[in-house]
Amino acid sequence: MTSGDKKNQSEPAGDGISFKAKLFGVEELDESGKDQVCLDAMTRLKAFVKSKKESKQKIRITFTPSGVNLIDESTQMSLGFHEIERISFIIPDPKDKRTFGYIYEEKNDRHQFWAFKTEGAVCAALVVSELNRILEIAFEQSNNNQE
Repeated sequence: MTSGDKKNQSEPAGDGISFKAKLFGVEELDESGKDQVCLDAMTRLKAFVKSKKESKQKIRITFTPSGVNLIDESTQMSLGFHEIERISFIIPDPKDKRTFGYIYEEKNDRHQFWAFKTEGAVCAALVVSELNRILEIAFEQSNNNQE
């Protein structure tokens, strides 16, 4: 493995795990948690980016126990922080092993589908697995706090 490969792998970032990715975009959804609804949104976002013939926005995704932080790679500005309890559905793209998305529920009960493509050696299955693990930990902690 070269040092260039290591830079693209997941790496600790403070109290979380960080991945390089590209943002396809965000789409508002009328309903949440359906596989086909999410896959259709992912297809539309990918097609839109491709039709613009521009590069996708390079970002760094950091998963922490409290949520997902999205940072623009070129400006280092935050694109947002998604609280872990507001992420309701995660799905990998069955046609592309490096693409995945999730539903984020905003405070006004709107559902947004966020679609990403991982970079380098990191595949979407690893990212989805890590995010699911963090969601499970948060759920367990929430249950323990309620007892």
